[in-house]
Amino acid sequence: MKKLKIEEIEQLFDSYCKKVLKNKAYDIFRVERHQKELFTSLDKLLENHFLPDELLYQPDFSNEQHIFPLLTVQLSVSLSNDALADALNLLKEENREIILLHYFLSMTDEEIGARFQKNRINIQKRRSRSIEKLRKILAREPK
Repeated sequence: MKKLKIEEIEQLFDSYCKKVLKNKAYDIFRVERHQKELFTSLDKLLENHFLPDELLYQPDFSNEQHIFPLLTVQLSVSLSNDALADALNLLKEENREIILLHYFLSMTDEEIGARFQKNRINIQKRRSRSIEKLRKILAREPK
């Protein structure tokens, strides 16, 4: 067996590490591509199954609920938690809609940004600030 020099060993190890990283990147890419194929956005589902007039959610008024219309997706979110609804009403309309789209429709910051024609970072910062404001408001509320 041939005895390898230190430089040759380093080159072999370098080559091995690069191959491992390249294969890991391909694995991640394949998983993400597979997930994108499996998941369909809510907009596409709604476009295929409903007419625009049917997109508005009709709430149940038997128990008192707070309705928040989402203008960018033509839906409404209904909340029965009075404290949360009151806190959301203190936010600016656009910030409130960002929160509702993210947490109730599971939209990413990038998807929300496309609806508001703003970049992902801007949406993320606004969402973070709004959540912090909601925490402060709700912390002051008597339980």
